[in-house]
Amino acid sequence: MFRYQPNEFETIECPDLERYGVCTVVNCIFKHEVKRKGESQETEIPVKRAKTEAPNPEEVEKKQDLSFIITRALTTGVTIPRAERLETAKKIAEYLVKHKLSETPNRTAVDKEYGLATSSKSADEYRRKVKSFLGEKDKATTDPRYIMPRTVNPAPETLPQRKKFIELMVKAVMTNQRHIETPKAFCIDEEFKIACNNPGKASYTHAIKKKIYEISHPEKVKPAKEVGFSKAELLGELRRNVIGCETLEKYGFIMSIPKNIEDFKQDRVCQRCKQAFKLDEVLKIVDCRYHLGKPIKNDHNERIYSCCGGALGATDTEPCGKWNRHVFYWDGPEEMHKALPFVKTKDVWGTKKGSLEAVGIDCEMGYTDRGFELLRITAIDFFTGEEAFDILVKPKGTVIDLNTRWSGVAEIRPDAVTFEDAIALLGEVIDSKTILVGHGLENDMNAMRLIHNKIVDTAILYPRNKTSPTFRYALKNLAFKYLGRNIQAGQHDSGEDSIAAIDITKYFLTKDLERRAEEEKAHSGSVSASSTQTGGAVFRRRPSTQNGSQLS
Repeated sequence: MFRYQPNEFETIECPDLERYGVCTVVNCIFKHEVKRKGESQETEIPVKRAKTEAPNPEEVEKKQDLSFIITRALTTGVTIPRAERLETAKKIAEYLVKHKLSETPNRTAVDKEYGLATSSKSADEYRRKVKSFLGEKDKATTDPRYIMPRTVNPAPETLPQRKKFIELMVKAVMTNQRHIETPKAFCIDEEFKIACNNPGKASYTHAIKKKIYEISHPEKVKPAKEVGFSKAELLGELRRNVIGCETLEKYGFIMSIPKNIEDFKQDRVCQRCKQAFKLDEVLKIVDCRYHLGKPIKNDHNERIYSCCGGALGATDTEPCGKWNRHVFYWDGPEEMHKALPFVKTKDVWGTKKGSLEAVGIDCEMGYTDRGFELLRITAIDFFTGEEAFDILVKPKGTVIDLNTRWSGVAEIRPDAVTFEDAIALLGEVIDSKTILVGHGLENDMNAMRLIHNKIVDTAILYPRNKTSPTFRYALKNLAFKYLGRNIQAGQHDSGEDSIAAIDITKYFLTKDLERRAEEEKAHSGSVSASSTQTGGAVFRRRPSTQNGSQLS
């Protein structure tokens, strides 16, 4: 465009620099350095960039773009749903591609989103900044005509069910909260927040019903109680509960790199029907019949199968499960290591600023011709309960059974990432010093082939002094006993399991902190009483005299 002389805009910052971090207008009339007349292309003066600038071409050549967008951990104390941040980063990446503002749009989008989040003092300010960057105009204050839930990935419920919940919420608002001018918009936003923070179907449904009750009965809603203990106190107590390496090894954790072996054993036993088969025949079609559940004792102290109630060992008990192939686990750490090597988190992740201090973690696995393979990793921030990581993993072997009844994974979706990428992406959120909280974590750590020494396992620790390597309480039982929560009612949900393990751990941490506070209070009281009785004087023992008597 032409350049107006004298330039009355040269004192005003360029809007493109403020909004996009780069200006592509030749002879721009706003304030920043421009190409000067008479200078060749080789001596071009670089354009002045904003703080959130797109990478220059020289850096792009050295730095490849990210294959998958994952938002960086936010440590400013501002609560912004991780799912919302992920969607924002994706929108920014699309925007950068559309306007050709970066040759590494995913990497730039992650950095830009992190910059917007860390510079915001509230979630509302963050959203305003995002809209400003994307050039979106504020919506009118009028209520939308139709109810349509906002996109959440992964969604905790089906779209029709989410819409039904919003409709119930709108009805409650119009009846009991008439001061809200845009009930539909308000309820769509509230449902979106709940969907972002509750990835599991059960926790989502519980949170929605609770919200509808609060809207319907505002007079009964009590103000939230202040947390009795600070994050620092909880973290300190959590660190005191980290399990030692020797104990972890007794409970099945791999704590050192296994030895290398030459080959796998050919002779295998099916984990389900217990029939023998050869490893190279694992994909052969067979008639595998087995019981879906585990043996338990009924009210008459008889051992039965939990799945169908059939008597254990009875010849007339027909197995209730059937599959067309045998399944197997690798026999010991050495075979697991040969199939897919173990690595130490301190070697692959190290430590880095911004990593979460503690997460609840849970994995889902399925059977392939390469054993029991990783299918999904879910990590929940220990302190906020916010989903920090949820990735579907593409198995290396040919799928035999996704184990959907227990894993909740019904298909290998196109957006599933490779095993190596999943572990690398997880390392963007946590590092070798992050405390991992979960239930029966030896299975998860073995599936991820990770060796980590910051473990808090509810299956080992709770109830106190009542577990052993051969006996542990189920997560479902612990959740019901200590939280009054019924989990795993249907298919397993890794997010729901992670939150349950976190809340059980917090329950015991809080009990320990309360007991310690009471002990310190009692000790302080006894010292004060003793000081009062002696008039506050302190008596010191003097050296004995020659005849053995002492002066006081």
